[in-house]
Amino acid sequence: MSEPTPARGAPREENSGWFNGTTIGIAMLVIAFVVSLIVSVRNTMRIERPSKPVIYIAHWQLEKGYREALQVIINDYNALHPETEIVQMGVTERVYSQWINTQLIAGTAPDLCEMGQSKVLTQDDYTVKYFVPLSNYITDRNPHNKGTELEALPWKETMLDGMRGGFREGLQEYYGVPTSLTSMRMFYNKRLVTAAVQKWNKDYPADPIADGPPESFERWMKQCDAIKAYAKVTDDRILPVVSCYGIQAIQWKLETPFTSRLADTLDLDLDGSVTPVETYIGYVQKKVSLDSPAVKAMFEAVKRVGDNMQSGFSAMDRQQAQFYFVNELAGFLWTGSWDANGTAVQAAAKGFEVGVFDFPLPAPNEPGGEFISGRPNEGMNGASVFGLFKGSRHQPQALDFLKYLSSQKANEKFNQLSQWPPLTIGAQPSKLMEPFAADMRGFSTRLDFNIGSRVSSEVNGTITNFLQGDDTYDAYKQAFEQIIVNPSRGGDWGWWFEFDKARSDARNKERTIAQQQLTELIAPAQFDARRYRRAVFQQVYRNNALEHRYLFRKYRGFEMPEF
Repeated sequence: MSEPTPARGAPREENSGWFNGTTIGIAMLVIAFVVSLIVSVRNTMRIERPSKPVIYIAHWQLEKGYREALQVIINDYNALHPETEIVQMGVTERVYSQWINTQLIAGTAPDLCEMGQSKVLTQDDYTVKYFVPLSNYITDRNPHNKGTELEALPWKETMLDGMRGGFREGLQEYYGVPTSLTSMRMFYNKRLVTAAVQKWNKDYPADPIADGPPESFERWMKQCDAIKAYAKVTDDRILPVVSCYGIQAIQWKLETPFTSRLADTLDLDLDGSVTPVETYIGYVQKKVSLDSPAVKAMFEAVKRVGDNMQSGFSAMDRQQAQFYFVNELAGFLWTGSWDANGTAVQAAAKGFEVGVFDFPLPAPNEPGGEFISGRPNEGMNGASVFGLFKGSRHQPQALDFLKYLSSQKANEKFNQLSQWPPLTIGAQPSKLMEPFAADMRGFSTRLDFNIGSRVSSEVNGTITNFLQGDDTYDAYKQAFEQIIVNPSRGGDWGWWFEFDKARSDARNKERTIAQQQLTELIAPAQFDARRYRRAVFQQVYRNNALEHRYLFRKYRGFEMPEF
């Protein structure tokens, strides 16, 4: 006879032997713990007592191709220098800031860190504390350029930006080495734009539109009109324009062409740029305002672009914009060279071809064309900048790897593989990157009304509402005029903030001078006379930031208050 089946809900008889489910679970847990402990101890010993110097390089560039390209260069370098080992650490952009801040404060940061993203990596006080100034190294030759036309040049002169991407204005020192150029371009879906233009020309033969990259701003706006008409009869989700970085990234492209001529009257120190303080002085003197024709025309042009974007476009992020474009729900996508490879691959999978053109500006006979000075200069600063951590135990080796990465042959190979524009002179871009080559011609000055973070935070929401069509230009102007005169949050506070920052920079420079003086006394062999003389000259030239107080008294008519 078979055993009776226990009634439903009745307790089952437990296995009284040692080999049961509970024992197996505990055993597996113990084994996992032991294996994890062994791996952790092995990795810790490898880091703390490696058999050879290990240089870690950290970055947040997880775009398609970047890590793979960097690994190829690392493998090449490791093969040339088997006595060292380079290891890359790719960290997602969302957590890089918190992660790198923690590592720097704890003194366990990688030897080479990509600069940017976090407060510690961008503010001068922290830069001085955690990173090695490179000004004394970049004037030497790069040995990895031997056999090229760059062999005899100083390291910084081998780069298209003169290594400006690693220069800290406030510190007057180089604290990083850029490895690529970046540029922003307009991507377009050739199939979608062509279909929209052909339908428009068929429906409106008296008002034809040219296909392909537009030659001017108005011609681009006509193509956007064609896409809107096409969407009404095909798919009303289709948008003319999406942007990975909001409307501000488009506004930056228009600010220089529309406002650079105003520098003739606003650039007080004749250094070729108009600072927020100089813009504010021009505003106080009534030389410029939001009613200035060039400024108003610029905002009107940006507003017209916003009219062709999604309603409430400020809520669209990078991923959403790319999703719209690769799924043929947008004719044009505004983004950077770093997205070109991934976008082209996804578009090919969807069966359409991507075209690329630079942002079109108003022609002389178009609205606003009379204010256009020329194109904005794109060759100012290199990107993907790496700094050398002061706590690195292998600084010479880490610095040598940066020299290798930025040498002509390696930089060409790295950027061709990653599909980024190369930075080193003579390095050739990949075919995909040819439209992204930086245009060194053009202007670099523009007005900057963001005099202090408090002004920016007050008016940024209002300007976005205007560009989205939710507010009028007068509402934006009124909000700006109210905050700019506020004694505790407006232009005067912003000016004092710039003064206080410059004063802090001067104090940092005093520490550098004192350190060099002490080094000369106790370790003359390590004393760097060039660095000492440069620091003293910079300190005398900047005069403890007192020019801010002088200019404030001159243009505001009273002493600068202490906030």
